[in-house]
Amino acid sequence: MQERLGVEDHAEWQFEDQLEYGYGRAVPELLRSATEGGADTVKWLEDLGLVWQDTVRTADENNRVGRAHRPAESENYIGSKGISIWLVLYEEAQRQGVTFQMAKMTKIIREADGPVLGVEAEADGAAFTIRARKAVLLGSGGWKSNVRMRMAWDPRLDADLGAGGLPYVDTTGEAVLAAMNVGAGITDMSYVCELRIRWGTAIYQTWEPPTLETVPGGSGLPVSDYHRIIIVKNDGRRFVNEVAASTYPEEPFFDAYLNLKERPRNCWGIVDKDSAAALSWSREAFDNPDPTVTPALSPDRIAVADTLEELAEKIGVPAENLVAEVERYNGFLDTNKDADFNKPGPFFRIDKPPFFAAKLLILAHDQQGGLRANTNGQVLDLNAQVDGDAISIDEEPVIPRLYAAGECVGGYVGARRAHGKISFYMVAARIAGRAAAAEEAL
Repeated sequence: MQERLGVEDHAEWQFEDQLEYGYGRAVPELLRSATEGGADTVKWLEDLGLVWQDTVRTADENNRVGRAHRPAESENYIGSKGISIWLVLYEEAQRQGVTFQMAKMTKIIREADGPVLGVEAEADGAAFTIRARKAVLLGSGGWKSNVRMRMAWDPRLDADLGAGGLPYVDTTGEAVLAAMNVGAGITDMSYVCELRIRWGTAIYQTWEPPTLETVPGGSGLPVSDYHRIIIVKNDGRRFVNEVAASTYPEEPFFDAYLNLKERPRNCWGIVDKDSAAALSWSREAFDNPDPTVTPALSPDRIAVADTLEELAEKIGVPAENLVAEVERYNGFLDTNKDADFNKPGPFFRIDKPPFFAAKLLILAHDQQGGLRANTNGQVLDLNAQVDGDAISIDEEPVIPRLYAAGECVGGYVGARRAHGKISFYMVAARIAGRAAAAEEAL
C-alpha cells in the first residue's frame, strides 16, 4: 500500500518513532518484534477477507510518514472501524469450527514451580475447570475499569474517572491478577494508563445493539476549539489553561485535573450562545438528552440557563464565584492575555444567553504496563528477577506453558502509544499463538 502511494517506510523507522514517542520506555525486543511483524499481519488479514482503504493515515504522533492501515467499507462486514477487523477474524474462527464459551476466569492452575495446567472459571453461577492441552494463552484486556486496581498504582485515578469501553467493555484485570498469583512478573505499572476526554456524557461510546454487526458510535459533545470554553471546578473557579486539553498529549491538562484537591471533582465547561453555536452544541440536544444515542448526553451532566446564576445552581457551584470568574475572563479580551493560566488567544466573551454547561469526564483509556512476556509471548517468572543481572527478556526464565498477548501485557510501546494499538496486539498474539501451538501435549 505504501509503495503504491509512493511512501517510503522501514520497520526500523517505526521502531525508532514509537520508541521515542513512548519516552524510551518500550521493551526494545517487544517493540521490534511488533514492528517487524506488521507487514505480514496486514497481508494475513487481507487473505482472510479484510479490504483495506487505498490510503494510509497521514504522518502524526511521531510517525515520520503515514503508515497506519484502516479497513475500507466492504460487503464482508459492516463499517470501516476496528470492529471490522474483529468480525473478519470471528467469521474465520467460525469457519474453522472454533467454539466460544463466555465465562469469567477466576484462577490459573499451576502446581508449585511446574507448568500451567489450565484455568478455573465460572459461568451462569457455576464453577468449572478447563484443562490445557498444550498451554494457556491470556488474550485479555487490562484493568482500566477496575478502580481499586487503578488506585493501587496511582491514587488519583479514583471513581471520578470513567473508563474506555464502558458500558460495553469492562476490563477488570482478572488475567493480570491471576497470572501474578502464579508468579508472573509485571512491567512499567508506574505509568498506569493514558486518558481521554468526554463532555456531557457518562460513557465512552455508544453501541446499540452491541453486536459484531453493529458499528460503535461516539459519545459526548464536540469541542473543536478550546479557546471558546472555560472550565470551572467545584468552587466555580477556573483551574487550567483550557487549550491544553487539545494539545496532544494532553498531560498538563490531565495533571491539573487529577491533582485537584476537591472530591468528587465537579468540573464543567461553560460557553455562551455564540460559542455553543460555533461548537455545534444545540439547545435541542440539551433539552432532549438520550444516553443511548450519540452524543449520549446524560441529564445530570448538562445544563442550560438564561443567567449565570441559574446555571451555577444547576451545576452545583457557588453563583457569586462563577459570575465573578466569567467577568474576570471577559476582561482578558481587553489585554488579550490570560493573567491566571496563560491561555493563548483568541479570547471569546461569555455574555450572551442562554449559557450552556457540560460536565467534564476523564476516562482511563489504555494501560501501557502489564505482564512481562518475551518475544514468543511466554510470561516471565517474577522470582527469577532475584538474580538481578541485565539480560535480554528472551533469556529470562518463563512460567512454563503460560503465554500472553494484548493489553494485559506491558512493554510493547512504552508510556505512550500512537493510535492503532490493534496492530501491536495482533502481531504479538499471532506470535504467541504459534508458539503455544508448537508446545508438546501435556
